[in-house]
This record gives sequence, structure tokens and C-alpha cells, in this order.
Amino acid sequence: MLKGLIALDIDGTITDDPHHIDPEVSSFLKEEVYNKGWQVMFLTGRSFTFGKPPLEIFDFPFYFGTQNGAALFKMPEKTVIKEHFLSKERLVKLEALANAYNKSLLVYSGEKLGDFCYYHGERFTDEEKEYLKKLAQFSKVPWQDSGPFEELTQEAFPMLKAFGSFEEMQALSLETKKDKSLACTLVHDPFRRAQNGYYLLINDQNATKGAILKELADIDEKREGVRPKIIAAGDDENDVSMFKVASTAIVMETAPDRVKEHGNIIAKAASEKGIIAALKKAMEHE
Repeated sequence: MLKGLIALDIDGTITDDPHHIDPEVSSFLKEEVYNKGWQVMFLTGRSFTFGKPPLEIFDFPFYFGTQNGAALFKMPEKTVIKEHFLSKERLVKLEALANAYNKSLLVYSGEKLGDFCYYHGERFTDEEKEYLKKLAQFSKVPWQDSGPFEELTQEAFPMLKAFGSFEEMQALSLETKKDKSLACTLVHDPFRRAQNGYYLLINDQNATKGAILKELADIDEKREGVRPKIIAAGDDENDVSMFKVASTAIVMETAPDRVKEHGNIIAKAASEKGIIAALKKAMEHE
């Protein structure tokens, strides 16, 4: 019988390396978590293509929620369990809103097309385009300077992203959140922390880590006949929604203070493999 469900953020939680997960952490998750009856779920703001490589170290079945819950996959077979995408009509409206704040959007194509981004090149400065080149190196499919988004033939998109300073992204976030059909998350950009860099993630209202975690818990409850215990671990604003669904919330010590407020357990940093001791404590408690 399933002991429960453990949902884990990736960056800053189980690793501080964007490309690798420490073998001690991966061994613990297999031997002490999965092999002892816990279901493992990884939840990230990353796309499938960017998120999958570091997870290839795991040789046991797990669930993989990408782009804040826009899609949920059962791994390793890569079966799509859920999708919550934004329509092109909503994209065009959101681009107009971003333009009003002198910003533009990166538009993710989704796993089926290779997780490249569309962008309207004329809307970005030369400095911003250099940053886009750094981001694009993580994609296996070249990004597309598509021009105006209303001309795209694709009809649905997993996630949109804007980037800039904290002040710029906060202002755009407050305006975007007026639309209750959207989920908006302000995140400290791991590639531009020293430059006060932030990005705003825009998803469908059902594409949050908390919503997709609840959907998986609902599936487990229907199969098992009992609601699973849920442990969730993360370190940033986009993890708060899953903390609210979990019975035990693990927050990394490197998280902002406003995120730590949601934690039952504060774990040492990912660089110290703090997730191991924190999960041991959480599982004993459950």
C-alpha cells in the first residue's frame, strides 16, 4: 500500500547545480523513499526538455510536473497525465499588456514541439537578446523569432515568461493578477540574481504546483481508496501553492522569509544536501 506522496522542487531544493543531482541525494530518494513505499513527484518551473536531463539519474518510476504544473508526465514512459495550457487568444492579450509595461514575453511551445520559445525580436533590446541566447542554449530546438504572436499557427501554450528587475516584474504581476483565470508567479532569476533579476511566470489558473499536486493526490485516492499523506519541499514563491496542499511542508533555509513562513520544517541548503535530513524527519512525523 502507498505510504504517501512526496513532491519535490528541483532547483535550490534537491540540487544547486542546474545539470546534476548529487548521487547521495538520488540514492536516498531511491532506497529510503521510493523503495519504502513513497511515491515521488518532481515539480519544477522548467520545461520538460530542460528538466529531464538531471532526473535521468533516477532508475525508478516517478511523476514529473513541468512548467509549474502546465503538464504532468508519468516517467520513464513519458505518458501525459494532465495538461493545462493557455490559448493563443489569451497570449495575444497578455502580450499587449506586457508591451504597455515596455516588456515582451517568451512563449513556450511545449514538450511535443521540443520546448523551444517563440519571441518577438523587435520587442527586446540588444542586452536582452544576449540574455535570451543564454537561455536558448538549454533548448535542443532553436528558438523562433516569430514576429507578432497573433500570426502563430500554434493554438495553445504551456507557459509564458517575462523578465526584468524586481520592480518591473512586480508591477506587471500586479496587473496580470487582476485576471483570475491566470496563475502568476514572481521568481528570483537564478541566472541573474546578482543583477536584481526576476521573471514572471504566467500560466493557466489550473497550472500551479499545488493544483497539479492535488490532481495527482486525487488519482491516488481513487486508486488506493484513501487520501495519501503529502510531503512537499521547495524554496521559492512558485512552491507556496504546493505547501498549502501538503500535510508537511519542507522549506529550504535559502528561501525568502515570506516563503519560510509556510514551512513545518526548515531544511539546510541544497548545497549541503539538506533535503535528506529534512525528508527523514518529515517521513518519521507522517
